Amino acid sequence: MSSTSTRCSTASKIFPETGSVDALVEFPFINPAYMGKDYCISYFQQWQMSTNRMDLMKYDICKKTATSWHEDNKMVQEPVFTANPKPTSEDDGVIMAPVYDFSDGSTELIVWDAKRFEGFS
Repeated sequence: MSSTSTRCSTASKIFPETGSVDALVEFPFINPAYMGKDYCISYFQQWQMSTNRMDLMKYDICKKTATSWHEDNKMVQEPVFTANPKPTSEDDGVIMAPVYDFSDGSTELIVWDAKRFEGFS
């Protein structure tokens, strides 16, 4: 599985302060154990408007950093976070999402390590 990760050093690259929008996010979610509590990590489906691509994005609100996952000709659909039963950190778990492949019309379930943000084949 070949993937491309993009790291942003500031949130302004995701939510530009210029008023122009180059990316939109949908399906926000966090580790359910942090609902109603302070948290840092959130995940989104991200639409890159300039490339018309759907990525999976991990955003650290506290550090103002983001990591995106995408593969050419693939569109991440609604992602879900599942925590490790004995977590050691907020992002200790996996993210699962169906991913549609435009090249052959198939869909596969991909599971990512939520901490390292890498997919498992």
